[in-house]
Amino acid sequence: MTIQAAAAIGETGAIANSFYTFSNNELTQLTDLQMTPGTTNPYSDGYFIFEFPHYDIGWIAETNTITCAADAVLYACERYPGIDWIVIPLSGVQTIAAGAVFDFTDLQVPRYLKTSLTPVVRFVSNTDQREKLYRT
Repeated sequence: MTIQAAAAIGETGAIANSFYTFSNNELTQLTDLQMTPGTTNPYSDGYFIFEFPHYDIGWIAETNTITCAADAVLYACERYPGIDWIVIPLSGVQTIAAGAVFDFTDLQVPRYLKTSLTPVVRFVSNTDQREKLYRT
């Protein structure tokens, strides 16, 4: 399953080539997600928030260990099963490049799929408190 869309809020042209690909779309099974939110700037000293559409049992199970990577580099990530959010905090020395490919392992496909999935990706800077919002 591939979900494609292109709309940016807060940064002109930021999501022109956004895409999402799931490794498995069988209901209730584990899946990996590869996504490119189409960021146009490198990011550091802040945090990415990935908001998955929450319905049914959600995408983030309490018992699953989710790993997060950007361009094949593993990052610590915080998971919030009740609201289906994943947060990747970045220190001032960590940088994620513009156009990075994000990988998440061990998400769980809900018991049914909605016809429209609209994940949201946000970046919040620790230094200037501006937020970039990517709606895909």
